[in-house]
Amino acid sequence: MTRQREQTKAIVRVQEQLVQITSRVAEVLPKT
Repeated sequence: MTRQREQTKAIVRVQEQLVQITSRVAEVLPKT
């Protein structure tokens, strides 16, 4: 149970980082 919850937290953290990177890249790249 605990380990599974920790894994879920880690996955959520990675997803949040990906969202931040994607939004940052979208801001940098020229909009088509």
